[in-house]
Amino acid sequence: MSWRHDEETGITTMYHLFIEGVEVDFNDSWCPGATISLNERAWGLSNRRNLLYTMIDCPNILHWTPPASQSRSLQHGVEIEYLEDGDTRREMLVTEKEADERASRAVYDGLDMAHIAVARTLSVGTSTVWLRVYWVRTAVLACRSLMVTGVGSTIQCNR
Repeated sequence: MSWRHDEETGITTMYHLFIEGVEVDFNDSWCPGATISLNERAWGLSNRRNLLYTMIDCPNILHWTPPASQSRSLQHGVEIEYLEDGDTRREMLVTEKEADERASRAVYDGLDMAHIAVARTLSVGTSTVWLRVYWVRTAVLACRSLMVTGVGSTIQCNR
């Protein structure tokens, strides 16, 4: 979830981002049979990654959609990890910032929902990540606390 606050209007806009699917189309240099992993970047400054999916003996085109019972929200991004020439390589497929920028320009339906796609060129091909976005706008009113104290027969109102 990401959000923006407009100081002038007092309106906060939130985008709830959910992963609908990932497709990676590997170019001609790809050797079928490789093992790939799709990872979600973890919160914070750590290099932790949460495994989304692993495929052994990956074909030239990879399609992945999360199970219907498992709604995956986009945290910091999705990356692909694969072995190339004996070295582990990682490439970002989508970042939260990219998704947020697209979400701000998306066309929303009557349920305040939109579907967006983020495409990227990789060193081993191209990728597309499909996201479902829910848009929520709230107005935040500035409130001051009001304290009333009574002393004898005199009542003071402090703001």
